[in-house]
Amino acid sequence: MQINIKKEKLLVNLVTLLRIPLTVIGIFGLYQYSQSADNLWKIIFILISICIYISDFIDGRLARQWKATSDKGARLDFFCDSFYIISCLLTMILIKISSPWILLVVFYKLFEFVLVSKIKRKLFKGKTFYFYDKIGRVLSVLFYLTPAMLLILHTKAQLYWNNILLKYTVILIGLTIISSLVKFRKISRLIMQIE
Repeated sequence: MQINIKKEKLLVNLVTLLRIPLTVIGIFGLYQYSQSADNLWKIIFILISICIYISDFIDGRLARQWKATSDKGARLDFFCDSFYIISCLLTMILIKISSPWILLVVFYKLFEFVLVSKIKRKLFKGKTFYFYDKIGRVLSVLFYLTPAMLLILHTKAQLYWNNILLKYTVILIGLTIISSLVKFRKISRLIMQIE
């Protein structure tokens, strides 16, 4: 029984780790697209992004189904997701498809997520490594989809790109502010209830 659990955790972690080489290939595709504007590279990046999204869905589902969830697995998942989002956005900034403000918002939300998880872990005596909330999940899905969405929007509306990018950035910042206010309000209520 113990051997099966180890094999299942290993398989789940391998599916999670698959996102690292996929991300590297995706970044190469983004760079090639910026050099040639060839739609084939855009399609490759979008297909790779879809593979990354599917691997994220599969590893979570398998971990829950096999009862192979762990703090190490949660950290690995968080790292691989962050690696995809940050490296793609950084590449897109360098090739002028994204804004540094979007990356800054992502960094802020990642920092907030880790900080709030640490606070909740202390309040609940360390029962789980990360704590998720509904609004945060929705926003993290939006961050996850952002690289592919930005590339698609860029290829469809290059003439209006600066305007579209500005609006998208403002929407992300607004949603981030709202989600942070809701999250910190809930945390302060939890702290007051415990005291």
